Amino acid sequence: MDAPQKVKPSRNYRIDLLRIVSMLMIVMLHISGTGGIQCNSFANKGIVWLSRSATYCAVNCYALISGYVGIRSKLKLSSLAELWLRVAFYSVSITIIFFFTRPDVTTLGKILHSFFPVTNNQYWYFTAYVGMWFFTPIANAAVNHISKEKMGLLLIGSAIILTPSNLMTDAFALGGGYTPAWLFFLYTLGAYFGKYNLFKNTPIIKPIIAYSLSVIITVAFKLAFALDQWSFWGLLLLNYTSPTILISAVSLLAIFCNLKVGKTASKLIAFFAPLSFSVYLIHTHPLVFGNVFRDAFAKLGQGSPLYLIFGLFAATFAIYLACVAIDYIRHLLFKLCKIKNLIIFFEKKLWSIWDKLYAKLQSCENKTSAPKTE
Repeated sequence: MDAPQKVKPSRNYRIDLLRIVSMLMIVMLHISGTGGIQCNSFANKGIVWLSRSATYCAVNCYALISGYVGIRSKLKLSSLAELWLRVAFYSVSITIIFFFTRPDVTTLGKILHSFFPVTNNQYWYFTAYVGMWFFTPIANAAVNHISKEKMGLLLIGSAIILTPSNLMTDAFALGGGYTPAWLFFLYTLGAYFGKYNLFKNTPIIKPIIAYSLSVIITVAFKLAFALDQWSFWGLLLLNYTSPTILISAVSLLAIFCNLKVGKTASKLIAFFAPLSFSVYLIHTHPLVFGNVFRDAFAKLGQGSPLYLIFGLFAATFAIYLACVAIDYIRHLLFKLCKIKNLIIFFEKKLWSIWDKLYAKLQSCENKTSAPKTE
């Protein structure tokens, strides 16, 4: 979620590539869902649900990546503040654009709400991410101080308890995966993988098979209930907390951990990866999602299966590249205004004030607890 950077030897470009692929998958997932593809044949319906089953794990991948990288990173308020400013930038600017171009769907009240993207749940993932972010030190401490074997058993047990029980009853209030609690579990799982580098030297064919089987099971379950396109049972495994979706996400992480990335590819990844999160911010803005994106791809399913496949991939890359181009302009604007420097400056000031306050509190405590002499 950082700005475009030059190629650095210490940067994990395999994980950055997974960020890019995950965002492409999120776009494709939204095209096949909110995009409203209307299928004229069972073959096209199968392609749509295969694409949804294959891409549904993308959000889980993002949360796993946060933990995989976060276990080796220092928690910084400046990083969260910089990300919040990016979210607020799109939340406010897109709402203002709609206010002047589509006044029928926007009000001054919505512009006011757009300044508070977290509390108004403008983007569910970012709201859940912020809620999870403040508890990441707990996850890091657990992974760092609990033995590898015990932590592994704890995570396996958590997965066994959480995923099946929440498919029908949501017994642990995970909200289908749209909550900080689920992201916290994924962060901890990703941190565990990152801490012990568990996928190192894993034959890549194993996670490929695991991912493929998970997707096949998910789509087979859906097509078994194809009489009702949006039936409860058909959508049961298409859930962020679904065991097959979790296995798909972990499998993708394992696959990308074992990829080889060349110098040329690293340069491209270094440019696209930091801008990828804004693809989500732009195309899922409520006004864009509800008034532009919704049902915009209905005709894709009216042609041949080949036309549908080509259309899905073409639309996915077109949306991704257009949003990246927009965000690059935003990145240049932030760089020109030295936003990052200002955030770091205020972060240092904040910690300086805190250190002085803490010192005074300790001084008062020492005076209070000092023994009295006669």
